[in-house]
Amino acid sequence: MVNLTSLRNKIAQRIFTADLMSSAVLSSLVTPSQNKWGDETASYSSGATIDVVPFLYIKSRLSYQPFGDVQQGDVDFVVKYDVTLQPKDKLTWQSTDYFITEIDDSAFLGNGLVVQVIRCRKAA
Repeated sequence: MVNLTSLRNKIAQRIFTADLMSSAVLSSLVTPSQNKWGDETASYSSGATIDVVPFLYIKSRLSYQPFGDVQQGDVDFVVKYDVTLQPKDKLTWQSTDYFITEIDDSAFLGNGLVVQVIRCRKAA
């Protein structure tokens, strides 16, 4: 039987490798404020470098996938289980800014998170 620690180690050895993994900068959304017209202005933390594995990158077309319809500029990443993420956080990957729109943390073994899958949309 596989235990949680063993599974996390195997994922780290086989998925989060130099061949597959990229670096990205994760910037957390600081409490948004409103300007005098009532428009929301977002500010982000300075950011921290995290390891990501991009696995679905739609550059110029619409694709229909089991995880949902993917549009141009969307990208899915696998992120390690211990990274703290929130929707609306900003991820900078390959000098392009993306906003996290969905987080799928359903990859559990027992009561432990194994990986997180995030969908990001390219910033306009």
